Amino acid sequence: MGATIDEALEILHCTSPELVGGHSNHGPMVAEALFALGRPDAVLLWTAGYKSRVALREHPSAHNPISRVAWRESLGDASRIADWITFFDRELVEAP
Repeated sequence: MGATIDEALEILHCTSPELVGGHSNHGPMVAEALFALGRPDAVLLWTAGYKSRVALREHPSAHNPISRVAWRESLGDASRIADWITFFDRELVEAP
């Protein structure tokens, strides 16, 4: 039996979008691609292997909320990644 996308993302949900060293964490994207390619049987095994071989960071904490009015001021500021995640989470909750 194959996994669901929710199971795969639950494994990776507490990780940062960046790996230790600053490279991108492609784990969630690969998990989704495996499902889209019809390979739900491979995703949990791949995810476990990925977590064991890459230096994942913990999900960062937000410190300075980004507002709907002044969001442009924060564009390009890599130190605000957690603030952006919180901003988009809030927008998705409030969206119709």
